[in-house]
Amino acid sequence: LSAREIVGNESQERMGLVLHEKDLDDLKRVADRERSPMYVVGETTGDQHLKFVDGAGNAPIDWQLAEMFGNPPKTIMNDVVVNEPFAALTYDASKVKEYVESVLQIESVACKDWLTNKVDRSVTGRVAKQQCAGEIQLPLNNLGVTSIDYRGKEGVATSIGHAPGIALFDAAAGSVVAVAESLTNIIWAPLTHGLSGVSLSANWMWPCKNKGEDARLYNAVEALSDFVVDLGIN
Repeated sequence: LSAREIVGNESQERMGLVLHEKDLDDLKRVADRERSPMYVVGETTGDQHLKFVDGAGNAPIDWQLAEMFGNPPKTIMNDVVVNEPFAALTYDASKVKEYVESVLQIESVACKDWLTNKVDRSVTGRVAKQQCAGEIQLPLNNLGVTSIDYRGKEGVATSIGHAPGIALFDAAAGSVVAVAESLTNIIWAPLTHGLSGVSLSANWMWPCKNKGEDARLYNAVEALSDFVVDLGIN
């Protein structure tokens, strides 16, 4: 990787912190205790300039912050609507078992442990309810709950929803159903402020730059935006 790629790549295992210099020793003790590598990579200067310099003196990133946030370049995307025809549903009653096995292998139906088993979900001691349950940790719980502190009864609930199968036929309907699924999961938490206390985080895994897909993504985002705004969700 080039120096710029190393600096700019998305690494979920890597976290950045901004803290006072006097707190470095405390952080170093925690990092050593947890056997987690820690590096001091720079300092804040207050001059609104971002610069990274490698060991050879090269500066792969050297620009004013205004170039990142003040006046970002506009992206113009051109696409066309593609109407995909789908054949009428047909089935053979003698193949029901085969159909069931196929359905259970669909990512949106099968076990979602690829989402819920990625990390140790009991870290901090404030995880009150995990999304997985039982001896073999199947992700069957409607939601996960994390307490705010160690003594109170307040917390944060998280639920997941996605509908890729529906989105294949109707991108707008798929995004709306995904949100609806997450809402029907989170209703089991006593929401203090109702729907106004719910915040949405959407992750679009979309095959952009393929003919018709950018237009479908636009429709999906627009439908989701209208849906959550009407419900008063953040």
